[in-house]
Parts: sequence; structure tokens; C-alpha cells
Amino acid sequence: MSTQAGVCVLVVDDDPLMRRRLGRVLGQAGFEVWLAESAEAALVCLAQRDFDLLLTDLQLPGLDGQELTRVACQRQPLLRVAWLSGAPLAHPERMLLAKPFSHEALRVFVAAALRQEPALTGALRPAAAAAR
Repeated sequence: MSTQAGVCVLVVDDDPLMRRRLGRVLGQAGFEVWLAESAEAALVCLAQRDFDLLLTDLQLPGLDGQELTRVACQRQPLLRVAWLSGAPLAHPERMLLAKPFSHEALRVFVAAALRQEPALTGALRPAAAAAR
């Protein structure tokens, strides 16, 4: 198994079982993983360190995953972002992994998200934001 030394992932999911599972799988793959149970908790983490990837559920109580993405990318412009969701999206603005998923699918998804340019995964594209 290859390690991802030095790569830090912020995982945000309000489901404690899912959050721990994500942290365990990514940690075993060699990533440094920080876990947050809400967008608000994630913003505290983002103030403490720079992350390589924000992996967030879209359906969070309070501030949702899309709004978290917007704020996070303003704070850390080089941040890569990937979304998780149990609900299908017709035209997601960034990489989306549908729940449920296998451990292998998660590892492949995260590796692909990290290969993306931050501009492709970061803040909402202007056309997509204007259409809202």
C-alpha cells in the first residue's frame, strides 16, 4: 500500500459512524486526517492549518457542504474539494462520491481528487455560481 505522507485531508460528516469510517480508511492509506462533525467545526480546523483536501458531505445541519466549500476556498485558495452525498445530484460542480461506497472506491476517489487542479475543485465556477 502506498502512503500519502504529508497529505492532510479534512473530513466533514455529521454521521459519526461515517466520519470514523472515512478517517480510518484514509488514515490506513497514510493520509493525515482531521475529522469534523459540522461545517462550523471544519471552519475551526481550517483556521488552524492548511489542508490539501476538503472531503465533505453535502447535507450537513446548519451550514451545508456547498456553503462550507465556498468559505473554505476563500480561506485556502489552493484547497482541493470533493463531495460526498447520499442524494444524487444532476450536475455537481465538483467531484462527487455517492454513498454508499467501498473502501477501495473511497481511496481511488480521494487520489483522483488530489490530482485535480485547485481551480477545478475549489470555489464554485463563476457560471455555476451565477446560475444559482
